[in-house]
Amino acid sequence: MLVKQATEEFIRGLIDSDGCRVVANDRGVRSVRYHFSNRSEEIRGLFACALDALGIPWTRSSKYIIAVYRKAAVAHLDEFVAQVMSSGARYLQGVSAVRRRRPALIALVIVAACGCLALGWWQWTRFQSASGTFQNLGYALQWPLFAWFCVYAYRKFVRYEETPPEPRKDGAVTEIPAGLLPERPVPAQQRSDDPALQEYNAYLAELAKEDAEKQNRTTA
Repeated sequence: MLVKQATEEFIRGLIDSDGCRVVANDRGVRSVRYHFSNRSEEIRGLFACALDALGIPWTRSSKYIIAVYRKAAVAHLDEFVAQVMSSGARYLQGVSAVRRRRPALIALVIVAACGCLALGWWQWTRFQSASGTFQNLGYALQWPLFAWFCVYAYRKFVRYEETPPEPRKDGAVTEIPAGLLPERPVPAQQRSDDPALQEYNAYLAELAKEDAEKQNRTTA
């Protein structure tokens, strides 16, 4: 009842007690999001229901954290949640989000990219030699693309780690629409009184009988 009567106040109170507003500055790109953390599944469920009532999309960034990171959703929350910022609420505004750096992974990306560029240069020198072919030229243009892909994949990995894609809703049933696939053909029913069929069945029965007699004589 409280969620329905005072939805905005309910959300604002929960964020004030167990949430935060994060303003990250990642290499000049400003990213704002809200986080709400609570170990109670019931409280997290009420918070999610309140967000759904206001049409605010959300996602679970971890088991106990509900995140709101879309620009329109953050702007909607700012309309009534940011009012408590001046009263000493715990918000992390203007502070860059802590990003987990992985030196080994960064080193692997650098080595892979440099290796691809070196192979591209080697293929280019092969193309300029007397025995060079256009196949070497193709490889010389292809290896730098592989180097670019290594950097792109690492950047994409970091982005997904910060703002993971929205999980599929539990209980969502996906099924193939009726009439999309062709119907399975039904085998034609043969008449039991067909003379050719009766003769063929009798022939099979005779062969089975002979095989059984041979097997019995062998094992005797």
